Amino acid sequence: MENRFNETRYQNQTLNLTILPTFSCNFRCPYCFENLTSKSGKSSFSQKIQNEILTFIEESIKKLNIKRIVVNWTGGEPLLEFKKITILMERINLIADENKINVAHFMVSNGYLLTVERAKILSELGVKRIQITIDGSKASHDQRRILANQEGTFDKIMRNIEDSCDFIHITLRTNVDLNNIQSMDEYMEYMGGQIF
Repeated sequence: MENRFNETRYQNQTLNLTILPTFSCNFRCPYCFENLTSKSGKSSFSQKIQNEILTFIEESIKKLNIKRIVVNWTGGEPLLEFKKITILMERINLIADENKINVAHFMVSNGYLLTVERAKILSELGVKRIQITIDGSKASHDQRRILANQEGTFDKIMRNIEDSCDFIHITLRTNVDLNNIQSMDEYMEYMGGQIF
């Protein structure tokens, strides 16, 4: 395992980037590892930071034998900065194209802001997959994955997934613990009946 880790860590053909355009989030999940004070939106995904990311990519291409760029968009909720991230994706794609390098984008999102229009745009920009978390049955999920105003999010997320999955691959993740494990049978039965 250590050898595999080192091979991955010190390889120079794939540039793996994890970009957090914001620490802000429209959810207030009680188990979130992020401190709520960092969700105030005070941190800005400034043009300076975006330019530094692009400079880093260009310098890495010059110094290394880069054949592929993989960008993981996360946060916070990255779709809160949809306009900024799509502009930056376009610029990253242009750099990759100019250097004849393959690029793939992936995203972790809560799914609440994923409209079909956004799914189409993200797909066109090369987003291969979006991971969305559903925490059990509607009742269980709506107790855990709540908006800042304490409202549940299950129905809207499920609609967004259904509307968007023809345009972009969506991977579902579920956090299971002692607080929601009792709803897993109901959740699995419900999900088994969905046609995505």
